[in-house]
Amino acid sequence: MSNAVQRLVLTLQSSYSLLNRPLSRSDNLNNPIRLKVLESQRHIVIGYFVIFFLVGLFTFPDYGISFDEHVSRTNGAVSLRYALEKLQLPLLSLDPVLAAQDIPLMQYRDRDYGVSFDLPALVIERIFSINDSRQQYLLRHFLTFAIFFAGALSIYKVAASQFDDWRIGLLASTILITSPRIYGEAFYNNKDIVFMSLFAICLYTGSRMTSMLTWRSAVLHGLATAVALTVRLPGLIFLVLTGFTLFILLAYKKISFKHCLILAFAYFISAVVIAYALWPWLWESPIAHLLQAYRNMARFRWDNYNLYLGQFVSAKNLPWHYSVVWIAFTTPLLFGALAVLGFGRVAFQFISSPFQYLRNTNNLQSTLIAGIAVGPLVITGLLNSTLYDGWRQLYFVYPGIVLLAAMGAQLLLSKKFVGRAIVHLFTWAIVLQIGLNMVWMIRWHPYQYLYFNQLVSKPSQPDLEWDYWGVTNADLLRYVLRHDTRPTITIAPIGATSLVQSVGLLGSVERSRLNTDSGSAPPDYLITNYRFYDGSRFTGPPQNYKKFHSIIVDGREVSTIFKLMAN
Repeated sequence: MSNAVQRLVLTLQSSYSLLNRPLSRSDNLNNPIRLKVLESQRHIVIGYFVIFFLVGLFTFPDYGISFDEHVSRTNGAVSLRYALEKLQLPLLSLDPVLAAQDIPLMQYRDRDYGVSFDLPALVIERIFSINDSRQQYLLRHFLTFAIFFAGALSIYKVAASQFDDWRIGLLASTILITSPRIYGEAFYNNKDIVFMSLFAICLYTGSRMTSMLTWRSAVLHGLATAVALTVRLPGLIFLVLTGFTLFILLAYKKISFKHCLILAFAYFISAVVIAYALWPWLWESPIAHLLQAYRNMARFRWDNYNLYLGQFVSAKNLPWHYSVVWIAFTTPLLFGALAVLGFGRVAFQFISSPFQYLRNTNNLQSTLIAGIAVGPLVITGLLNSTLYDGWRQLYFVYPGIVLLAAMGAQLLLSKKFVGRAIVHLFTWAIVLQIGLNMVWMIRWHPYQYLYFNQLVSKPSQPDLEWDYWGVTNADLLRYVLRHDTRPTITIAPIGATSLVQSVGLLGSVERSRLNTDSGSAPPDYLITNYRFYDGSRFTGPPQNYKKFHSIIVDGREVSTIFKLMAN
């Protein structure tokens, strides 16, 4: 073999070895082959997220609307009007939406809701004078997806840094994106998914602060924390976790006492000041109002029933396993198993030698991730917190679950722990799970939020809530409009469903044909999503109504519309 051929073979072998090895911090970045490999990795990562963003950009108008979106928009309007009055800005009288909003913030029922999503969303809406209801809701849907995109990118950054491997970073973000229920709600759930995404961003800014240890990184983490906690109060968790992190770094002498004080001051002051600025309700009596919001959150004002394992149970008296079972039933099976493995690894290593384990910064980060994933589930179970609509109020633990799953996958794919054949087996198992998830998501688009895994049977009578937010209602209304050519159609709901928001998501011509107030006359159509807050079940439509159309997802009848038959 000639010297030229030998050099070519060695070069190809070196390139393959480098591409399939995680980037080490000790790598010589002046190596031209390594630089080409890094460029290839960068292109793969950029291409991955560009495709993800484009898919969301072109499909976000396909999704329906939840009951709560009108309330969330009103939250933003009430707070914005209050802020403009306090700041004595003349914009209030010039805008018809704000001028018509006459509920004082201090008398508003939902004044204790954080508004750092709702208020900026309304500001954007009013700046661009978006007055059509469909465009208003679509704007909110796009912003919800954009924040979810940022959360997925943050998960990638955390995992790639934590495991020193860009491929594990992409696996972590893929686990998040191909979790059907999470992905489906990422286009309309501007409460729980937005907070979950901000939680992921806080994980990234927190890990960045721990690695950089600069006051600028501390301020950035404080900003992320402030935005998160002014969407949902569990964002306060990061104040505790960041304080614990700084204490551990100081205890192990990784930073000086002076340096610790600078970081703590930069973080806590920025978090407090920015949170105060973003939440107008705190502008008067900030401590009292914050404590009131915390008390209201712990025992929320929702005194109705959840369908759980075939029985109706009060939202204020749930069994301790309510959220755990919901997570187990709605998370793809292999992802859940990998998360359990990742948690087991962290727990075993921590319990074996806690003081030695926390000495390593990566181990400290793993401990925090495990705590974020499991701690809130334990706390809500012990405190018997009010939960409803599945586990959506606890979606913020899912970034921790995703990172634990990536940790479990990294363990199984490491040749140090298992043989080459086992590595290949687990690799294909993970690829198969992701592939099956994607097929399911494409098959049932845009109803991914109705996903249950194989642990849940599919009888005609559900054991758990399905379309609890009536997100499919808009598609049912469109079906009626396509098949009924009358200029005016009356329609009414059965059970705990709302049509006002769904009608608002339709186009202006479609809206003009629908009437949701039929007066004393029987409506032309009745619609139900089979949800009844009082604990009752659907027993059938009134006399003279016949099933007209149903939306069926994965073998279950999710929502139905009934038509009034002629006598």
